[in-house]
Amino acid sequence: MATSPKFSIILAAGKGTRMQSDTLHKVCFPIAGVPAINRAIESYNACGIQHHIVVVGSRAGQVVETVGSAFSNVSFVFQSEQLGTANAAKTAIESLPFISDEDDILLVAGDRLMEVSVLERFFNCHSSKNYDLSILAVEGSNNSSQGRILESHDGNACAIIEVADIRQRKAFRALKEKLENSPDFTTDDARNLIVDIFSNGTNSVSEKKLTQAFGSLWLALEDNNTQLAKPLLSGLIPDGLVQFDFTLSGKQITLTPDQALDIPLMNNSVYLAKAKALRYALSNLSSNNAQREEYLSGIPETLAASICTSFTSRVMKVENPDLVMGFNDPSELLAVETRILSRLDNDFELSPSLWFKTIPEWMSDFDTAAEEPCGSSLIATEFQTIYGDDKSVLVERIDAYRNLLTFASESLSDDAPIFIVRSPGRANVMGRHVDHQGGHCNLMTIGNETLVAVRPRQDGTIRLINADGKR
Repeated sequence: MATSPKFSIILAAGKGTRMQSDTLHKVCFPIAGVPAINRAIESYNACGIQHHIVVVGSRAGQVVETVGSAFSNVSFVFQSEQLGTANAAKTAIESLPFISDEDDILLVAGDRLMEVSVLERFFNCHSSKNYDLSILAVEGSNNSSQGRILESHDGNACAIIEVADIRQRKAFRALKEKLENSPDFTTDDARNLIVDIFSNGTNSVSEKKLTQAFGSLWLALEDNNTQLAKPLLSGLIPDGLVQFDFTLSGKQITLTPDQALDIPLMNNSVYLAKAKALRYALSNLSSNNAQREEYLSGIPETLAASICTSFTSRVMKVENPDLVMGFNDPSELLAVETRILSRLDNDFELSPSLWFKTIPEWMSDFDTAAEEPCGSSLIATEFQTIYGDDKSVLVERIDAYRNLLTFASESLSDDAPIFIVRSPGRANVMGRHVDHQGGHCNLMTIGNETLVAVRPRQDGTIRLINADGKR
């Protein structure tokens, strides 16, 4: 069992207008026959989270009925006004005054669907390093609409840059260049350029959003049918909104909008934070952005800017995006359901390309880890999450896996696909009789574990070979 947070806050108050449904809330859409939010809560329960706070607003009754009929460990908090995700999170955290500052809380959008294995690794990494904030991320392309996560050189998550802010600055920057270099540039050209960039070429963006993002510049463009003087337009472009400026580990960093768009780490609206950090961030968020609202994604930047308290925040990267999914429109929902159905059809089939390697391939990975046990290779990083930062422990464990593979090579061919299983030892400090008499267990991990190298076969036969000759 992972070191799970006791509580989750699940955000399900939004209207979900892009789902284009007049009858069904976004989180209530079925995925392989199960409402999306219920499927998510099933995963959270499987990880050991004890209680869930669901923030409701639009179609609140439907969400309450959908979730409440399936789970007993859920409470509901009502967001009376649609003031964004950060306000929804504030509403929830205010309902939990009894949570201590050091308690961890999973904060997640209601449409997120994650594999239990990913969540357990996420929880373990967060708790073993005692971070104040952890963020789940995947790598994506620069045409993704997900926010970009900016890391400092020492690994701190410093900011999440929303795509709306990137497009806003890109439009301001392009307009400034046109005004300086194109003598025939007209007021109509300025309007069209802003709409084209901010809508990402769709020309589908509301007047309200344009006014929020471009303020007095947009009002001037809309209120005048005549050609506006270029100096007037240039004066309406804020100097600070043609680029991004951050302070990373005491150093000033400037990014152009295109550089921000090229950041490979994508935000998935999955946060794990200590209550103290979450309360601080939610109380100090800024609404100085393209949408004039407090972003939930503003949490890491707010924590990084804290003067009174030094907060630690990290990103956990998930290489396979199919293990962390969400949806905003019907086409994305269909894609998610297709992946879920495929996964259900293949529950007992492990993909060799994902989970199996040959013995030489495994040995190469472990040899790399042995060179730098506290380094950043895939094996070294995973082992630090499991076993901690003590180099002597890491070296001993890496050697144990290498010895297992050496033994396996004597019985299995080098080109056979191998899957490595680790089963940690645990002791119930409450006594062995508690399990079967219905009491609560208090399990403690002990320094003893079983390692198994597994080769798949098709005949249903299981052959066990003990590598420990003493037993």
